[in-house]
Amino acid sequence: MLYILKERASQLQELADDPDCDEKTLYNTYAHFKILNRLVSHWRSVYVFYIRPLLRKEKKTWTLLDIGCGGGDITLALAEWAKKDNLALQITAIDTDIRAINFVNNLSNPHQIKFQHASTKDLIAQNKSFDLVISNHLIHHLNSSELKEILTEAESLAQKMVIFNDIERSDFLYFSFALLALFIKPFFPNSFIWVDGLRSIKRGYSQQELRAIASNKWQVKRLFLFRILLIYSQ
Repeated sequence: MLYILKERASQLQELADDPDCDEKTLYNTYAHFKILNRLVSHWRSVYVFYIRPLLRKEKKTWTLLDIGCGGGDITLALAEWAKKDNLALQITAIDTDIRAINFVNNLSNPHQIKFQHASTKDLIAQNKSFDLVISNHLIHHLNSSELKEILTEAESLAQKMVIFNDIERSDFLYFSFALLALFIKPFFPNSFIWVDGLRSIKRGYSQQELRAIASNKWQVKRLFLFRILLIYSQ
């Protein structure tokens, strides 16, 4: 039950989304995503319960698209897990923010992931398709009409499955994150991660809101506390 964060703060902008924000602080934030996502995003569980079973259905080179790859940590982790499981996975990761692509292009990329400055519309115009489409922390950035649009585009791009993983808006999560920041903020200096983390929670969707927006082709599932999966499968 939501008492304080009853409504989405849809007009609230995150600092990292400001095109004029300090680039060094932005790049520090991208680097810190790797730590924070390991703690809160639970992509390892998503991989084990959804992605790996799909990849094991057929011995072939599977294709995956990561929409809004940000700092690239999720993309790189998925590639590493697939390699350890002897699964052939070819990954394309896109972001509409050129700063994110510039950041990831300076990372070690042993799995030859294709990082690309592009939108889903660009890929559709190029008649691209992928077995699996994923995204992390994208949908809370979108208003309801933008979300409907990206869901339709993801359906067009995916041959097998789409998995969107994001924050569920919660009073408890908001105040817990704010309290946590008091203790460990010094370990993440010169970063937007704490301010933007709180803003992300305020902008998050509830399960009920997502069910009202997504068509009945999509499943809305809870992944642990305060995490939502939006899943489409062919």
